[in-house]
Amino acid sequence: MPASNSNSGQLPGHIEGGSSRPLMMKIQTQSLTKCYNSRGREIRVGDVVWGKVQGFPWWPGRVNSINVTQRDHRDQDRIVTQLCHVSWFGSSTMSHMPSSDLHPFLEDFGARYSKKKRGPYRVAIQQALLAAQSPPQQSNPEPLQTVNLQDLVA
Repeated sequence: MPASNSNSGQLPGHIEGGSSRPLMMKIQTQSLTKCYNSRGREIRVGDVVWGKVQGFPWWPGRVNSINVTQRDHRDQDRIVTQLCHVSWFGSSTMSHMPSSDLHPFLEDFGARYSKKKRGPYRVAIQQALLAAQSPPQQSNPEPLQTVNLQDLVA
């Protein structure tokens, strides 16, 4: 019986006769200082943001870094992932979150803050409010504007 040219039942890239071609894709990762969420809002390294992790309420965190992974596909770069490394206030945990799932802390405070939560959540909110009010490290800092928790909830 003559040998078949079909690769049925074999792994992709396998060539009859025992040799195989490597399956490779060029992937590049790049660190950024800013990106945009799903609503087009800018997110920068150092920003205080709201993030949602399954099983927890919206929680405040700080963006530590932003990484974009791109796949080179026939000379056209495609963004595969845009992840922010976030450290959570009131906790020692960190997460990699898609930038599309993060929202500016002060800007979205009224929509995300839960009056019913207590304990570590309240501590995290207080820490985030202080951090959000602190001026960024720059050569000519602007005067500190005080934001009161009651003003944001009202």
